[in-house]
Amino acid sequence: MPAMPAAEVQEGEPAHSSDPDAALIRQNLLQYSPETESWDPYTLISPPCSTEIVAGSPALNLRLVTWNIDAFAPVFRDRINSLLSSIIDSKSDDEMPDIILLQEVNSGALNVLFDHSQVRSSYFVTDADPSDWMYGFQNITLLRKAFAVFVPGPVYRVPFRSHMGRRALVCDLHLCIPTSVASALRIINVHLDSLDLHPPFRPAQLALAAEHLRAQGVGCIAGDFNALSTEDATLSEDLGLVDAWKALNPETGDQEKLGHTWGVQKEEPYPPKRLDRVACLGLEVMGMGILPCGVIAVDVSDEDEDEDEVEEVLWSDHCGLWVEFRV
Repeated sequence: MPAMPAAEVQEGEPAHSSDPDAALIRQNLLQYSPETESWDPYTLISPPCSTEIVAGSPALNLRLVTWNIDAFAPVFRDRINSLLSSIIDSKSDDEMPDIILLQEVNSGALNVLFDHSQVRSSYFVTDADPSDWMYGFQNITLLRKAFAVFVPGPVYRVPFRSHMGRRALVCDLHLCIPTSVASALRIINVHLDSLDLHPPFRPAQLALAAEHLRAQGVGCIAGDFNALSTEDATLSEDLGLVDAWKALNPETGDQEKLGHTWGVQKEEPYPPKRLDRVACLGLEVMGMGILPCGVIAVDVSDEDEDEDEVEEVLWSDHCGLWVEFRV
């Protein structure tokens, strides 16, 4: 959550349109082709699967990981490769995330994603062109391929009224084996405005994301909520959503402290906070945990000095989160 310049915003202007479908930015979903050695648009299957909810069908468990990967720290290639490997390399089918939500992906990190062998073989990716990314980074979603339980549906971005050009990234998943709850679910990847800027737009940003979630009926909003203020602490519940961390830790007495994802592995200009969150609608949260950062050893030796000097750089200034939910 580094300090960044704020774009000009007129006080009193709405943070979102009253029409949830206004100004949507449609996007292709990409898959890697070994034949062309390139990332090509994926053709959506229509109709993708059965659209009927089947009473008495067995429940479906899905695993999601969200992580703000820090667009500004050095040695991005080593950091991102190590972070990705911790999530997806040498994992069993049950441990492989079905959905990966990343925030603060810059163009260099995007190239690392595209070059990663396991990403190429196992995941769809939502973006290829960073030319319109304000401040040089954006949120990216990866969806597991060759997975018989769901196929991807439409992908689009929802522009927020924002000091920082933030957008929600929306992906629909069509369930190939409809449950008694849903035949599809919606996953919304967010990076809400950073810092305590005036006017505050985070409440309206999350409210707009919640409108899109309710339009589908089942799913979650996850990512970097930048929950810095007291007012941010209950935004999910105020919108009728389930805060996944609180749902699993109802009796701890200090849910916020135990769920800190930022400022816990190194000193930051703000106190440690539970900035990263998962807010659910129509899903049963089965498990959730924090993914700590590893470190990269960086040689910072002075050429004029005889002794080697090594500095340890964290993968990110945020920890990641994993959550398993049942549809």
